[in-house]
Amino acid sequence: MHAPDPGKFDLDWHERVRLRNGQHVTLRLLQPSDREMYLQGFAKMSAEARYHRFFEPKDHLTPAEVHYLVDLDQVHHFAIVASHGHDPAEGVGLARCVEIPGSPHVAEPAVTVLDDWQGLGIGRVLMRRLVEAARARGVERFHVDILDGNSPMLSLLDEVGVELFPAREQGVMTIDLPLPDALSLDPREGQHRAHDRSALERLLRLAAKGIVRVLPRSTRGSR
Repeated sequence: MHAPDPGKFDLDWHERVRLRNGQHVTLRLLQPSDREMYLQGFAKMSAEARYHRFFEPKDHLTPAEVHYLVDLDQVHHFAIVASHGHDPAEGVGLARCVEIPGSPHVAEPAVTVLDDWQGLGIGRVLMRRLVEAARARGVERFHVDILDGNSPMLSLLDEVGVELFPAREQGVMTIDLPLPDALSLDPREGQHRAHDRSALERLLRLAAKGIVRVLPRSTRGSR
């Protein structure tokens, strides 16, 4: 992510989004002052959600991990937080983008939504804004990893034309996703939709239906 200009997605950016149930969330970049919000959100995550987020059982974060996950440079590593419309200090979802070392135009994404807020479209909106913000920073492709023991899921990925690479670790498959050039607002649904029918967009539709769970790896530790 070598582009110095993040476009509108800088520290002054705030966006209010109306959810399917009529409630609102505010989107903005995560900042060091959000450390307590992040820790409270982690405490509310189920054990299963933590496992899928970090690829290992996790009941706490070390100081080094908190520093890595919250103190961001906003270019090579940035995150978009969704906070409750009536309580800005209550985070309900987070989308993260981390540049892969040695690959300046390739990054790994991560999207997490608290259990009580799932099914309202937050994850979908967060991922779309993450794509836009990543594009503004020069990212051209996302690499994400998924657990590979689910044959129906792999068949679906093959059907939508997602490129799979050999697993870097046993049980994990890597997906390469080119980012769409532009996103627009569809007023009929009140959701952001990509006109570019790329593998990323198709995978997002499957993920939104709960068919595919995208699992990032690079942000699980403090490197």
